[in-house]
Amino acid sequence: MLLKLVSIVALVILTFGYSYSFLLLDIYGSTALTQEDGHLLLRTYCVYVVFLAVNGITEGFMFAVMSQERVDRHNRFLTVSSLLYLFVSYVFTGVFGSVGLIFANCINMSVRIGCSLKYIWDFFSTTSFNPIRRSLPSGSLLVTFVIVLLLTALSEACFCCGHGWPWKLLHVGVGLICLCCLLSAIVFIERDLCQFLHQRLPRTVTTRLDFIVNHF
Repeated sequence: MLLKLVSIVALVILTFGYSYSFLLLDIYGSTALTQEDGHLLLRTYCVYVVFLAVNGITEGFMFAVMSQERVDRHNRFLTVSSLLYLFVSYVFTGVFGSVGLIFANCINMSVRIGCSLKYIWDFFSTTSFNPIRRSLPSGSLLVTFVIVLLLTALSEACFCCGHGWPWKLLHVGVGLICLCCLLSAIVFIERDLCQFLHQRLPRTVTTRLDFIVNHF
């Protein structure tokens, strides 16, 4: 459940980060940041956040159940992959510029995630329990993420950001509506996840959440 939670949070960041990076940098630094590739860097980093979220949980579980011998062997593998990462970073920054460094990090995280998932798969291979499948967001929720991403990207193309503040606020309004719809979809689709959070959040927080759900 924890992997599903951080994956959904990371996907929310990616979904809205893609369409609102330019607006955020435009507000923060005006044309000083938006004329260069600042918004492209921020968008790409939002993709990298997804890799970070998944790797943090999967690698944490792997290290928690590994024997010391396997940990030492994996650390040697990480040393080799770090050297390959430096080479890929050098090549990608030469081809793609500063965005290439984030691409290289995404590839590095992908390799580490792949190793972690294989270890987890082998660890549970003798049981009927499949934690990887249970940790993935449902297909209907992923479709909802795609729809929200397309709507916010369309809003950015139509309203942001060279038409003045009224259009920027309209773009923000579209994002808020989409965020509310997305959060509602998460609550209704991922009921097991909501139950998981309900059991582990402090009682004062869960009481307020129940009040909001029951009254709105």
